[in-house]
Amino acid sequence: MFCPKCGKQVPDESTFCPMCGANLGDVTPQPPEQPAPEGQPSPPAPSTPPPAPPTQPAPPAAPATPSPPPAPAAPSPPPSLAGQQTARMPQTPVPAAGTPGGLYPKGPLGARLLALIADSIIAAALLPLGILVFYASLARGETPIVGMIVMSLGAMWQIAYFLGRDAFGGAGFGKRMTGLVVTSVEGGSVASAGATVLRQIVLFALGLIPAIGGLIEPIVVLVDNDGRRLGDKAAKTQVARTADVAARGVPIAHGKGAAVAVLIAALLVSMIGSVIGGLAFAQAVSEGGDWQFETDGDWGFDFENDFSADDPLGEAEEGFGEIIIDEQESEFEPPGDVVNPETAVDAVGSLLSALMNDDVETAKSYTTRRFQSEYDWFLFPASEALYSFEVIEVFPDPPAYGVRVREEWNSGPEDVFYSVVEEDGRAKVDMVVWENL
Repeated sequence: MFCPKCGKQVPDESTFCPMCGANLGDVTPQPPEQPAPEGQPSPPAPSTPPPAPPTQPAPPAAPATPSPPPAPAAPSPPPSLAGQQTARMPQTPVPAAGTPGGLYPKGPLGARLLALIADSIIAAALLPLGILVFYASLARGETPIVGMIVMSLGAMWQIAYFLGRDAFGGAGFGKRMTGLVVTSVEGGSVASAGATVLRQIVLFALGLIPAIGGLIEPIVVLVDNDGRRLGDKAAKTQVARTADVAARGVPIAHGKGAAVAVLIAALLVSMIGSVIGGLAFAQAVSEGGDWQFETDGDWGFDFENDFSADDPLGEAEEGFGEIIIDEQESEFEPPGDVVNPETAVDAVGSLLSALMNDDVETAKSYTTRRFQSEYDWFLFPASEALYSFEVIEVFPDPPAYGVRVREEWNSGPEDVFYSVVEEDGRAKVDMVVWENL
């Protein structure tokens, strides 16, 4: 065989080349070259480098350090899991095509109107009870303390709800029911609590403008391309559909079921309050006696049938106020046109009504100067002391008229006699006498 390094022929059993010392242990013996046939040129001999001078045999090379095997690649998740992981990754809201900044398509007007109606029902749930209880107390001649408290609570709840209804999650109960949400035009995210309150303050401020204040915002919503009223422009907000906002990857708190439950509860409170208040008002009116606040001068006494000159004190009939006479048979002639049964009862009733309403100045206008001097102790607010009164007798006491009244005080019932005379062209109370029963 030939040495692969120096090209010299060496014995086949040699391990090292005797000429250059090359290791021949891995060299496969090659067959000797065959001479070329006659008439054909011999193949050129391979060019070999000149033989190198003999050197010492090189030590065997150190085995190479094996490199660690590559780490196995992590298995890719199934397509369904990969899709779920991608959907859960937070995404930056990207404005939809054709909507600059954070604007969305205009919210439907019908849904906004339904949301307003639902919010109005929730906000006004306590008012029917307060109003009816208030007027029931007035009908009984009492100070309407309970009614004023309930009305005040209802008014405060109404204002607080309308101001902060969209502060939590950008939507009040009405908007949650109809699929709407208040968003910020700067990025398209859900509007902050401060922005939602600001847009409502603008609405309240415009409502203070007489006549047209309540029409400004609805008109702006109709004509504006994005449905943004003046409050939205001031707060940089917009009312949009929940589906449009969620399509950009913005998280939305829905809560439609809870909103429906709150609306039903508000309707029940309003209906129950109306029933309770209506019953209280009806009872107060029925217990008001013959004297009525709404008669405008007619204090509940029938002068055609209930006044008798033959029986002026009504002693011939049973019960108070049951005086039955024929006025045409009376021999008494009233002293002039100013003081008569009607004007006498009107003066007494107006006096007592004004005292029950704590209106002392009006009460004085129905009394004479002598009464104001001698009975000044009588002209004080009586709303907490005098509960009700009823005219039971009217009779002539020339040159005046006498009126006897059954009064219910906090100390008990009393029969009180009033004398009515003419002064300054009017019928006025001139004297009062109390008779304890």
